[in-house]
Amino acid sequence: MKRGFTIVELLIVIVVIAILATISVVAYNGVQQRASNTAIIDAASKAKRMIEVYIATYDKYPHIVDGYVCITTTTSCRNNSGPMASTPAFDTEVARVGSLPRSAPLASDVRGGVTYMYNATRTIDGVSAPVVIRYYLLGAYSDCGMKVIDSDTSQAASTSSNKYTIGDVGSSGSTLCAVKVSVSGT
Repeated sequence: MKRGFTIVELLIVIVVIAILATISVVAYNGVQQRASNTAIIDAASKAKRMIEVYIATYDKYPHIVDGYVCITTTTSCRNNSGPMASTPAFDTEVARVGSLPRSAPLASDVRGGVTYMYNATRTIDGVSAPVVIRYYLLGAYSDCGMKVIDSDTSQAASTSSNKYTIGDVGSSGSTLCAVKVSVSGT
């Protein structure tokens, strides 16, 4: 007489396979998120360095009209208000010192991209600091990968304790990062 598997044994095998599949999917999603965030941080870091080179070379900030401009024009920039535009004049000015990164993964359908923000009255730690690079990461409370400021408003402070500017923007699961663009001596 041949003995087969009982229904209980088959169910146990199916449950074990389902658990292993779930663990694999979760691990894969975590790897994907870390890879996307690394690409976003890399684009933001390159943009920050390029703007700093421009400021050091020309002793002025790149010209913009509206206070902010999208750097990652290939993948676009988005915030709650919708898509943000690039400015050809800004692109042309900065291109004199090198190439800005043009793409970065989006953090969500409504947030993403690397943005150059200029506010002539902004201070950080009580010192004039008109330029901030702003970007979003996937996942709430993600590490921004650079020293961040506590807000991207007109009065901000450097933060040594937080690894993000806003840990969960509007309960969206996205992290907002804002970093100061340094000029010589600051």
